[in-house]
Amino acid sequence: MGSPELPMRFILLKAAIEKAKTVDTDAVVKAIEGMPFEGLRQKFTIRALDHMGTVPCYQGTIAKDPNYPFKIWKDVTRVPGDQVIRPEASVREIWKKTGVTR
Repeated sequence: MGSPELPMRFILLKAAIEKAKTVDTDAVVKAIEGMPFEGLRQKFTIRALDHMGTVPCYQGTIAKDPNYPFKIWKDVTRVPGDQVIRPEASVREIWKKTGVTR
């Protein structure tokens, strides 16, 4: 078994290859940058700066519920992906401090 999102990664890669019209790595990377995509957690894009996906996350409380023989999530909220990933200015600052060049 693996992540339920693993097949979505292949679908995203397939879409990028089709957009690039080649399997050349640099062309596929360029095609994927900024590409909108719909995955298990709804729509997101791949940020061009660092190839991070603006994938939303969910937060809640794990609690017992008499209706289930296991604990469940309660009070679940969705946090948009662009609020989850590090801001671009911060990424650039860290890169500068650590010598990363792009």
